[in-house]
Amino acid sequence: MDEHYSEQQIDPGILKLTRFKSRRLAGKYGFARHDAEDIEQELLLDFLQRSKSFDAHRCSRRTFARLVINHRVATIIDAGRAACRDYRAGVISLNQVPDGISEAVGVDGTESLNLKLDVQRALCRLPAALAHLCRVLMVSETCAEAAAATGMSRPTLYRKIRAVRGLITEAGLGR
Repeated sequence: MDEHYSEQQIDPGILKLTRFKSRRLAGKYGFARHDAEDIEQELLLDFLQRSKSFDAHRCSRRTFARLVINHRVATIIDAGRAACRDYRAGVISLNQVPDGISEAVGVDGTESLNLKLDVQRALCRLPAALAHLCRVLMVSETCAEAAAATGMSRPTLYRKIRAVRGLITEAGLGR
């Protein structure tokens, strides 16, 4: 974009709107509070790029700005939500204990072995269908993957997981 704009050349109402919208987005949807200025610049840049297509016969300049800015805010929110829900960002296997976690929860080698034996005993007491579900969950990285492997819907899977938790809690391994 070859054109250069200063704040004096842009309608103060439009500047106020971009500032207001950016402050509302900051701290939400995966953005930090200090991202407000960046969001404000992004909104203003999008408005300036789209201002070439402004038609005074269709609406006023402020209405056009409001529509463009609101559309861009919606796009930013969608992108922020998508980034927050990306399940691959923090996938860990349920079979692996991250380094240092044993020390963080106060479990030494003997306690860890005893815990494994207790879990194994509790799993042996489960009904066959729930024991099979536990084995599938141990090798699956996500609940969606486990639901697909077992051929059940995710709500059914979650209901059965609650049942397993209840039985394991009854066995003395709960919270």
